[in-house]
Amino acid sequence: MLAGLIYKPAKSKHLALHKRFYIECCWDAGASKCSQSGVPGPEPNSERGRPELNVSGKAVTSMSSESPKPEIEGVSIVAVGKFNPAIFQPHWFSENSLIKKEEAKEAGLGVIHDEITQFKTNWFSLQVTTDKYMISTQDPAAYPRVRDLVVGTFTLLEHTPINQFGFNKFQHFRMPSEEDWHAYGHYYAPKGSWEAIVSGPGMRSLIIQGHRKNCPATNIQIKTEPSQQLKHAVFIHVNEHYDMKCDTAEESKDGVQELLRTLTESWDDILSYGDTVSSHLLEEYYKSKG
Repeated sequence: MLAGLIYKPAKSKHLALHKRFYIECCWDAGASKCSQSGVPGPEPNSERGRPELNVSGKAVTSMSSESPKPEIEGVSIVAVGKFNPAIFQPHWFSENSLIKKEEAKEAGLGVIHDEITQFKTNWFSLQVTTDKYMISTQDPAAYPRVRDLVVGTFTLLEHTPINQFGFNKFQHFRMPSEEDWHAYGHYYAPKGSWEAIVSGPGMRSLIIQGHRKNCPATNIQIKTEPSQQLKHAVFIHVNEHYDMKCDTAEESKDGVQELLRTLTESWDDILSYGDTVSSHLLEEYYKSKG
């Protein structure tokens, strides 16, 4: 049987097959590199997302009763511009009442340097370089707090030049069986057109780019591939990317205001859309089984 999905980390090279269709892993400046791991959050729930069994002991694959539930999920907010990494350290956040003093003291420090700051608490991870800011969490209960932390940070640092930013939501769904895991890959990347040029084709990564209705984002990228954290599971990642197209330093400073406005007005919609995408992809697959 040809592999529908291949459980192996994708390489970072880009292989463009169409204006809006890519095989392999690609990302833009507004997206996180999406390593599928490395952000704080609760341990994966081994019971969550597992298939129910019918009386014969076989997995029930119908998803009609409720939307599929992720076993692991997370979000990140990324901004590209000009930053002073040395500012972004736990003490600065606590002194400005953005996090608790206890959280600042207990933060796990990676590095504090003029060119990079990296630390994590029990509910978020932060990395800032001279040209990129990224905050992430793998704890759904912390999603509102992460938004509020970013808003608070850049309300204080309102003159920070930002020319791109993006929002990412990722989810890992364990499939009911290895057969379903392969079949999901076959459904979204049929192998018939590949068999003449490669033996045993399998989907490593699939990215579709487009736009979301009533959303001013430059583009939306939806990525699905085998999970690197769970066996026989699929990974679904949604990136909402904003390119401010700044030609001057003054226009670049307007980017921070656009970031704040988007987070204040649209954060819940961004998170909800990520759930909608995952539910749609999985439900479309299950409907195809009849």
